[in-house]
Amino acid sequence: MKGFDCSVPWLWPHPRTQPLEYAQRLRECPTGPPPTRPGEVLLVAVLEGAASLWALGGAGAGIELGSSALEAWENARLAFLRAADLLWQRPSRTLSKAPRARKVAVYLEGGASEAREPRVGGLDGASFGLAFLLAQASRVWGIPVGADLAAVGGVSGDGKVFEVASVPLKVRALLERAPAVSRLLVAPGDAMEAREACDGKHLEVLPVATAQEALRVTFGDGLRRRLLDVAQANRQVLCDDLFELGLFGEDNPLNWVAVAKACEEVLAEVRGLSPAEVFRLRFTMAVARRHRENRGDFPPLDEKVLSDLALPVRLRLLAHLVQHCADSGSPALEEVEPFVRPFLVARERFVEHWRLLGAYVRLLWVTGRPREALDLALEVVKGLSANLAWAEIGRPLSACLRLSGALQDQAAFQRAQALLRGFEARGVLGTTDLAFAHLAEAAGEVQCGAADGETLSRLQGLVDCTLAPSHVRYGAWRFLVLAHRLAGGGACGHGPPAPPDLDRDDEERLYRALSRLDEDPEDPKALDTLHDLDPGVVGHLLQAASRLGERQGAYVARFYPY
Repeated sequence: MKGFDCSVPWLWPHPRTQPLEYAQRLRECPTGPPPTRPGEVLLVAVLEGAASLWALGGAGAGIELGSSALEAWENARLAFLRAADLLWQRPSRTLSKAPRARKVAVYLEGGASEAREPRVGGLDGASFGLAFLLAQASRVWGIPVGADLAAVGGVSGDGKVFEVASVPLKVRALLERAPAVSRLLVAPGDAMEAREACDGKHLEVLPVATAQEALRVTFGDGLRRRLLDVAQANRQVLCDDLFELGLFGEDNPLNWVAVAKACEEVLAEVRGLSPAEVFRLRFTMAVARRHRENRGDFPPLDEKVLSDLALPVRLRLLAHLVQHCADSGSPALEEVEPFVRPFLVARERFVEHWRLLGAYVRLLWVTGRPREALDLALEVVKGLSANLAWAEIGRPLSACLRLSGALQDQAAFQRAQALLRGFEARGVLGTTDLAFAHLAEAAGEVQCGAADGETLSRLQGLVDCTLAPSHVRYGAWRFLVLAHRLAGGGACGHGPPAPPDLDRDDEERLYRALSRLDEDPEDPKALDTLHDLDPGVVGHLLQAASRLGERQGAYVARFYPY
């Protein structure tokens, strides 16, 4: 126990399995082991045959993460956004920057000597992903990960936990240098090796296959209690945080079910909510349901609600209203358009104004006015470019590509492609925006009959991309199948391509129905399935087809926006 640091909670003897050692340390440090703080976890590294333990996120942390570890941090962030069971604030507030770490113990065996890590990028590797996931959840939720728990494993962006190297050595390092740790999370494929390394000692090995499973094992029922504690401590701040989350969302896909559940819990359990707080919670719950399933009742709007909001916030809220009408079918079109008309003729337009018009593009698109939608989408892209609002350009740019392809307007499609190439050259589009734009471009090429080998490769790449949103991956699969079919079945090798391997049954049913409709526009079962799964968008398109005298199935397949 030479060099024991009583400020490191994981290094303390376990009071149950090592009572004598624990009592000795208490005599030396009467205050006992310090509690872990939110965001602090223990990392186990192996370099040149030597194992070392690191405190991530604690005081005095000074080693930066290496490139592979930073990639693991980003994958853990994406996995957390998709796997969290409750969310009540924007995770980007606390996860924008990866923490540093400090070495707290070394374990050597078999003649190995301690490795010297460089100050920059010295802590590296994908095996920290599972521990990073717990650290991020702990930071966002404000719930400490107890010193009794450690994690060794990798995490992919879509939430799968995978095996890592040197598990037996890491387990022995924990047993010898971190006796406070009594539970260890590992990938299922590493569980047997980890248990053998324990050799009957006090460490319980807990295999977890997914990020969601790891979060539930770690935090259990404490998450709901934490939410209600936050509500009790400062109800107004919590409601504002949820309202902000509904208004602004995140740059990457998140589990909107978790946001809706947080709103439901607060509405059901917290007494004395003001009308403004109730509106904000119901607004965010409606947005969350729309993102997840294109449903949800938007709370009634009136001038009092709008006048209490600053103009940029008011415009963003109205953009959600328009988007809600387009995607869920409510409120009714005639109730929504009066809120938009004043802004169609405004002379000076800023970013939130263009964002509202971008939402109106979607409403025009699904209600049978695709040409107007295309013209407005091009105007929105130019307006956002003039405002240097690169983070907002991806969706309207994708709309330009998809609509010009669906309308088979080659000139407009080429203009949209030129815009995309220019934005790519400047590097102003984020990963998710690029995924949307590349899908829209490839879909447009398929619909225009201009798909080639590069188109098919791009579509297959999107199907396989674990960082892309699920509907992008399924949409890419749908158009890959269509391209395969249009080429006579030989464009993609042997047989039709397989859909992405995702645990989203309803979403896969929806895109399978779209694919069947691509093949047979008169398939009534496919149309019924689509309407059942996405009644808002499909209902709009069916009404538009009837009004325009178009075949319903063909019109839905042609203009379905996702």
